[in-house]
Amino acid sequence: MRKIVKICTLIIVLALTFGGVYWFIIHPKTYKYDTAVKNGDVVMGAGGSANVGKFHSFIKNVENKQPDKIRITAFSKEGYPKIFDLDFDGNIIKCTTDNTRNLFGRDNTKKYGEYTKITKDEKNDYMLEDETGKGVWIFQE
Repeated sequence: MRKIVKICTLIIVLALTFGGVYWFIIHPKTYKYDTAVKNGDVVMGAGGSANVGKFHSFIKNVENKQPDKIRITAFSKEGYPKIFDLDFDGNIIKCTTDNTRNLFGRDNTKKYGEYTKITKDEKNDYMLEDETGKGVWIFQE
């Protein structure tokens, strides 16, 4: 019995240690507005929008079936980023959404989806839509 308790304690200590190493060393703690702009991301947030021309160029490339990639970073009012990596292969838009840097977000995960088109509504919100019409918000002008 004592051996089982020692093994369980060791497993818990190792799990906490590796979790701490991941969150404090491996996982990037921040991704600031200025860094996103310097990296060439299409950015929106309290600091305004930046590199929006890249977004329009991406839309044109999707319409013309030309492969392209962009990163969109949307900052919350608290300054936390939600990152959308879009990769268009000439047919499908592959989107990885990273919300892991948002400390107060409800969904601190990475998600992946495949979409067939980009739509824009009357409020200038852009959505990715799949073939069933299901969509995900990616940008607002």
